[in-house]
Amino acid sequence: MENNLSLQVATGTVILRERRKRHLTQQILADQAGLQRVYLVGIEGGRRSVSLAVIFALAQAMGMPAAELVRKIQAELGSG
Repeated sequence: MENNLSLQVATGTVILRERRKRHLTQQILADQAGLQRVYLVGIEGGRRSVSLAVIFALAQAMGMPAAELVRKIQAELGSG
């Protein structure tokens, strides 16, 4: 469970950072990824697990390869 929580927090941290870097609001990113804003809030807050499909959708909405997003999440896990 602790590992899963760490993954959720790392994922949220990276998605928040990447969204802000691109000057996107939560609503715009959620809309572009086909998600509800409240779900994105939960992801960024480290309270939601995400599926691979959601990782792909978020990466595409931010204009980056999903593999790059996953690498950034892995790096964040390593720094924690």
